[in-house]
Amino acid sequence: MDLQLSGQLALVTGSTSGIGKAVAKALLAEGAAVIVSSFSEAEVARTVAGLSPLGTVYGAVGDLSAAEGAEALAAQADRAGPVDILINNMGVNSEGAFADTDDAQWERAFQLNVMSAVRMSRHYLPQMLRRGTGRILFASSACGLEPMGNKVAYSVMKSAVLSLSRALADLTRGTEVTVNAVLPGPTLTEALRQQFGAELEAGEAEFFAARPSSLLGRFLTMEELARIYACYASPLFLASNGAPIRADGGMIRGL
Repeated sequence: MDLQLSGQLALVTGSTSGIGKAVAKALLAEGAAVIVSSFSEAEVARTVAGLSPLGTVYGAVGDLSAAEGAEALAAQADRAGPVDILINNMGVNSEGAFADTDDAQWERAFQLNVMSAVRMSRHYLPQMLRRGTGRILFASSACGLEPMGNKVAYSVMKSAVLSLSRALADLTRGTEVTVNAVLPGPTLTEALRQQFGAELEAGEAEFFAARPSSLLGRFLTMEELARIYACYASPLFLASNGAPIRADGGMIRGL
């Protein structure tokens, strides 16, 4: 299927590594131009150079945990042209005992996981509504539906992102703008590979033995997840709006 992304311009936040970079690659493969972004100028430059053979790639730098950084990043991104697709991927994973998570850690999680998306959506959603077309995708998580005791802050933030995406979708009535949230399950990122090291195969088996509800029974690959983002970024997927897009391999049993 041709996703009709040729000629579209996408901004992917937090896209110099991991899932964000995989999403950028998937969009480039479908013919979109992509703005990769991060708080590190060196990382953005490296990523632009690495992805440029795949298509048209721009870079934007800014710390989305602060209003000033978001404004700076958006100003750079706007130089590439009107953004048709915004992927709010920026975020930070966090684990640890609830009692040991102090206010500073909660604040950092909130700024990176929630306010980064608020700031970028506040900039781009009005533009999309004026044009009558556009796509915004939020990176939520299966934890947003099934909060986890070893990831209390992360679960709370991803639930907030899910609520934010649905609320913003209400503002798109009468247009061809859509706002959806992707809810990935456990995904084999570079960080996860490093965590398991040489014991990846055994660790994966043990992980899913403790989670028999998973129908997939393995980690998602970043490429599999990125293709889901690319599909819902397409002009063809207008019928999905305000939706939690579950990409958890069937791990969540709730309807």
